[in-house]
Amino acid sequence: NDAQLQDYVYKNQLAAYRFLTEQAKDPEVKAIAAKEHPDDFATQKYVYENQLEAKAHMAKVADAEVKAIAVREHPDDFSTQKYVYENQAAAKAYMATVKDEEVKKLALSEHPGDFSTQKYVYDNQVEAKAFMAAQPESKKKARVVREHPGDYSTQKYLLAN
Repeated sequence: NDAQLQDYVYKNQLAAYRFLTEQAKDPEVKAIAAKEHPDDFATQKYVYENQLEAKAHMAKVADAEVKAIAVREHPDDFSTQKYVYENQAAAKAYMATVKDEEVKKLALSEHPGDFSTQKYVYDNQVEAKAFMAAQPESKKKARVVREHPGDYSTQKYLLAN
């Protein structure tokens, strides 16, 4: 029923407007919500609550290096900072446990300020290194290894194509 739906939407928007004007106290977070959804108070309320929770979370994180990455990448979005922080922290912890030092060194040198990309590069290079080790010796293999020493992903690509 259109009338019932319109009444529901009106009441929902009104309640959200009241929340935003009477209860929402953080002006920085309110500005983020208003910028993202200027014509929808209900969605502003939802964004406000998520951003406020993420802001509180980011204020308590322990790893300053990982936090700096998240803030640098998304200075005006606490929710995305939280997401990036969690992914970067997990990738940093993973990189601390990897076994192949040669490939780890490559990943760290290629992406010194991005643990998620380091993990991605590491995993791809380790897989490609295993692939290359399993390939029989050939002139083509010798050439790609000579032309791209230590870059197992490129070696694998060139050998396979």
